[in-house]
Amino acid sequence: MNRLSTSVLIALVLCSQVGGQDPDFRFVRKFLPALREKLVYNTSEYNQIEQKNKPKIDFLPNGNRPQSPEAGKVRIVPNGQIVGGYRAARGQFPWQVFIVMDKASSCGGSLISPQWILTAAHCVQGFSTFAITLGSAKRNIAETGRINVVTTHKIIHKLYNDSNLQNDIALLRLNNPVNITGPFINTIRMPRVNDGSRTFVNTNAVVSGWGKTSDAGTTTVQLNFVTLPIISNTNCSATYTSEYIKSTMMCASGANNKGICSGDSGGALVYKEADGQWTQIGIVSFSAFSCHGYPQGFTRVSSFMGWISNNTGIKFRN
Repeated sequence: MNRLSTSVLIALVLCSQVGGQDPDFRFVRKFLPALREKLVYNTSEYNQIEQKNKPKIDFLPNGNRPQSPEAGKVRIVPNGQIVGGYRAARGQFPWQVFIVMDKASSCGGSLISPQWILTAAHCVQGFSTFAITLGSAKRNIAETGRINVVTTHKIIHKLYNDSNLQNDIALLRLNNPVNITGPFINTIRMPRVNDGSRTFVNTNAVVSGWGKTSDAGTTTVQLNFVTLPIISNTNCSATYTSEYIKSTMMCASGANNKGICSGDSGGALVYKEADGQWTQIGIVSFSAFSCHGYPQGFTRVSSFMGWISNNTGIKFRN
C-alpha cells in the first residue's frame, strides 16, 4: 500500500451551541487518530475494499403505512451556507427541521412522516428534551405558518457506537402529527427497498442546514444548501481508512470549498428522482475537522430501512 503525505485530524461534524456561538465541545470526539498520510490502494486492495463495502439493507421493512404520495415534493418555486453553498428559499426544503437539545445545542433533522423525525444518533445521545422547529428558513424571524413543538421521545439505534460513528441514526417522535399540506412543511420520501444495494456513486445530492459557513464562522440563522457528488466508500476510506468507513456509511466529495460543517449534523442528504420528487439517502454524520476539502460522511439511510420501518410503521416502496 503506497501512501501520500497529508495531514488531517478527523472529528465529528459538530452540533453547535444555540445562538451561533462556538461549537459545544461536548461533541468534539476524535473520529480517528491523526491521519498523517492519505492511502493509495493497489488494485487488489481496492477490489477487496469495494467488495467489503457493498451496501445492503438491514432487514426487510415490515411497516404498513405508506408515505404520502406528496412526500418529497417541493410546493414552491425557489428564487435561487453550508460552506460554499446557497441561501435556501422558504419551502425549498420543507422536510428540514431545526432541533435544539436541552436548550443547549442544535442539530438538523428531516420529517419523514407527520409524527416522526429522522436525525443522527450523536445529535440526541445524552439529551432528554428536544425543541423542534418546522417550516422555517430564517430562524430569527417569526415566519407565518412555522411550527414549534417539543418532544422527549427518542429512539437511538441500539448498535450506535459513538467512538466510530457506526449506526449513527436516531428517531424523534412528535406528540401529535403535524399538518403537511401547506407550502412550507412536507415529508421527505424514503428510499425504495431495491435501493438497499445501490451505492449512489456519482449521484449529485443536496444537503441543507443552519451550520457554519466557514471554519472560522458561526452557525447561521439562514437555511443554506449545497450540492455534493457521491463518491465511493473505497475512495472515502483512502482518507478515513477502511477500518472506519463501512457499508452503512456513504461519502460525498468536499472539494471546491463546499461541504457540511458544525451545526449541520442530523440533516438530510437528498437527491431528485426522475419524477421530480426528492428522496433522502443520507444523514449528516461526520467530516474532517476542516469544513471542506475532505470527504463528507453520512449515515446510509437505505442500510436502515428495516429499522426505520419497524419503529415508525412506514411502508417502503419496492
